[in-house]
This record gives sequence, C-alpha cells and structure tokens, in this order.
Amino acid sequence: MTAARMHLRFIRAPHTSSYSMADVREDAIITYALGYLDAVGVREYDVHDFHLDRRCNFNALIDPHVSAYVLSVRETGSNVHYARRLAASLAVETDTPILLYGQTARLHAFYDWSSNVRLVQHDERMLANALGVSTDGPSFTSGLRALPYLPTIPLAPHQYARRRASLESSRGCHFKCGFCFINAGENYPSRWSLRTVSDILHDLMMYESIGITNILFHDSEFFGALENDRQRTITLLNELARRVPTVKFGIFARADTISKFGDLNLLQRAGLVYVFIGVESLADVDLRALKKGVRADDVVACVERLTSHGILVNLSFMLFNRSTTVDTLRENLKRLKRLARGNTKMLGIPNFLFSFESSWRDELLRPLSEQTYLRWMVYKRGQPNHLGVTFDPQLEPLIEVCRLGFYEIATKIAELNEARECSSEGDVVAMDKWFNILWPLGVEILEYALSQFEQGNMQINRLSSSINWVYEKVMATYAMLPERFRETMTYPDHAVHIARGGLTIALEDHGWDSVIPGGVVAEAK
Repeated sequence: MTAARMHLRFIRAPHTSSYSMADVREDAIITYALGYLDAVGVREYDVHDFHLDRRCNFNALIDPHVSAYVLSVRETGSNVHYARRLAASLAVETDTPILLYGQTARLHAFYDWSSNVRLVQHDERMLANALGVSTDGPSFTSGLRALPYLPTIPLAPHQYARRRASLESSRGCHFKCGFCFINAGENYPSRWSLRTVSDILHDLMMYESIGITNILFHDSEFFGALENDRQRTITLLNELARRVPTVKFGIFARADTISKFGDLNLLQRAGLVYVFIGVESLADVDLRALKKGVRADDVVACVERLTSHGILVNLSFMLFNRSTTVDTLRENLKRLKRLARGNTKMLGIPNFLFSFESSWRDELLRPLSEQTYLRWMVYKRGQPNHLGVTFDPQLEPLIEVCRLGFYEIATKIAELNEARECSSEGDVVAMDKWFNILWPLGVEILEYALSQFEQGNMQINRLSSSINWVYEKVMATYAMLPERFRETMTYPDHAVHIARGGLTIALEDHGWDSVIPGGVVAEAK
C-alpha cells in the first residue's frame, strides 16, 4: 500500500487510574512518530487517547479501513497491562497488523501474541520499516520534529487549563539501575542519543504558537552521564532563556546529575520550575541493592537545594523493594521527616506510601497471598509472572495499609484538581492549605503503620483497626477543606470490604476494566 493510501490508527492505552485526569499531555512516542510519518508523506491517521479522552471505547477502534493499529507502549503505571489487553482484543476482531511500539523490551517475555501482533522498539525508522513506508525520513538525532495531536483531542474545561507538551531532548540512559526498563533489553537502537538544539527549539516554538507554554522534557535522564554533553545542555538552556522566555518546563533527572551540573541559576533562567527525581529509597542498603550509584544523604542535600531555590520537586520512590526491611523503612522515615521540616510542596505525596519495585526476573519474585489487593496491583504492572513481588511478602499487611492511605489521598487530590478550576478563591486557598500538609501526613501514616507492624498488631486477617486509624487520620485533615469535599473517596466501596476481610477483586477496576475487554477476574483465572 502506498503512503498516500495508508490510514493509521494510533492508540494510547491508559497509564493511570481513571479518577486522575490532572496529567494533560500527549504521549511523545506518538507525536514523534507522527512527525516522522508526516515527513515521508503518511498523513492519514487518527489518534485514540484513552487517558486524555475519557469517551474512548474499544468498539470505536474497529474499522475495516484502518491499514494498521499502532499502540504506544510506555513503562508507566498500568500502560503495559492495558496495551496488552487492547492488542489481544483487537487481534480477535481483525487481521489488520497491530504494532506495539515504544518501550517494548520487556514485552518479549510474553509468548501469547497473536500472529498479526508485532513488537517494535522506540525508533521511528524501525516503525516505518514495520509499516512498509520509507525509512529515509528524519532521525531522532537529525531533523525529527514533533507533530502534536493534543489539539485534536476533545478536552474537558478543567483539562484544557492543564495542557502541557511532552518533548524529548534525549533517549536512553547510561546508568545501570537494576530495576529500570532501559536495562531490561533493547528499547532503543543506541544506549544514549541526543537531539539537536535547533530541533528542540523548533518543537518548543511550535507548541508556543498554539498556546502551550508548559513543557515536560520526557527524557529518562535530562543531563546524562557524559561530561561531553554538558556544553550542549548549557547551549540548550541559554537558547531557551533567550528565544522562548515564556516557556516553563520540567525534567526527569537523577540527584547526582543535577548536583554535578550544579548551575541552578541557569536552569531557572531557562524556565525550569519542576524536577522529577527517581529517588527509589532514602536507605543506602536499598540504593546499593538497586545499583543506583548514589548515597541517600546526597539525594536529600540535592532536594533541599532545589527547594531552597523555589524549584518544585516530585520524588519517585520504590520504598518496598528487593532489600526492604524494617530497618530500611526506619532509615527512610528518618530522612523523610527531615525533608518534611522544609518546603514540602510536591515531594512525591502520596506516592511513597505505596511504591514498590517491579521485576521481570523470575528469580527475584516471591508470591503474595490472595487476601489483600496487592497481587492485583502487581498484576496491573504487566509482569508476566504477575503474582510475584521482589519485596518480602511478610510485609504484605503493612503495605496494604499504606496502599489504602495512598489510594484515599490520591483520589481526593484528583477530585480537588478537577474542581479547583471552577471553585471560588476562598475554596482554592483552603485546598492549597490541605495540599501543604500532605507530606507530613504521609510520613505520619507510614510511621504509624510500621510501628503497628513491629508490635505484631498487623495480620492479614486483622487489619480493620489499622485501616480505620488511617481513614480517621486522613478524614481529620478534610475538616480544612470546603464542606462539599469532606467525604472519603474510597472507604465505603473499597476499604471497608478489605477491613472486614472480604476482598472483592471487582471493587477497584479504576474505570478501565469496563471499557477495555478482558477484566481482572477473567484474566487472573
């Protein structure tokens, strides 16, 4: 089929719970694929983004005129899980080629793919080859430019105000972290590659021209490990400050690369307002086991320096990992409480409460019970051996209590984020006061749960008192919210059943199991 006659359907599977709609940005995997295809003359396509457009449904995907389905795959949340389900369900309905494209290395561990499903690593020319179109188009390192699809997606009013662009200035990473998808196989043609400054500026100015000036650089590691890359980063930042001064951006980076780069003033002048740091743990034993290559005290010092400059920090944890013990949790608590004394806006709340390491190496995995919801959350991560975990299963009751605290807080955050765009100034002030106490609240919940676990008061069949304590503590903070937001979000339909020892899997499908075929119960069997 010629490029001019080809019609492609791109699909972005869900990557987060349906209650959360605050992250309003496209998938850069798709925008750069569209940019490449446009350059080689493939311009007939549409995009179905389940995350951005909550009206998407599976039946609407099926179309005999589609030449190929392209499902973007990103190692985020439950994206792998739902991408697999979409691919399997599409394969039942059509013989049309189905390409799973992007961060696909781990997907090779599955052996149940239909004959019309193909895995394609994250490279536009490899995608072009799989589609049978020209492979002579622009490369990531020379000439590739994003083609936004965000303007084509119908957004709710509260989403529109939160639009952000998602760009890449690099791909890959030099570091050898033992848990990372990058080190799980071949996701990219090369270990580390950089785009040109001119291509990045083109994308930024193009988004600026359509009214989007909030940017996230979706690089796995913004600075990289090479000293040779430093001058290129300095050039990029100076050009951002000079040519697109209205742009504000966020980055993903390690604490040690931020500290090594050092020039926070230049980063601020260029428009940096937000840093996402993969902390994983604040216990040195954990960091060594995960091959992170950093010291916990150095991470804390970096975070404190960023916050002292007024830069928002979001910390990503894997608090429950292959080496987690009561001692490592205590070490984390010590440093968490130190951070809680400073500027606590953002800082990863409430994610550290329920954050665990995923692994696709069977030798690391240990079984969980069937008496908490944890095994189904692990399943949603898309592991082939979905019932196994890297952390000590004896910690299961502790983690389940932390998970419920996380779930309630995260759902309330989503409710407030959606409502604030149409709330009064006084209500917004009250919401912000609540947001500012979340970090110490999370620390208090973890400290309580750990204390109860150490005292032997947490058994899988006897969690009700601990669960009720967590909800009472969280509900007490709701008193500072406007009255219409003071009810719990997750207790009556979810937590109460677990507190009574009656786990019902269907209680928490996060809204997607009724939209995408192949429910949790059916698949688990």
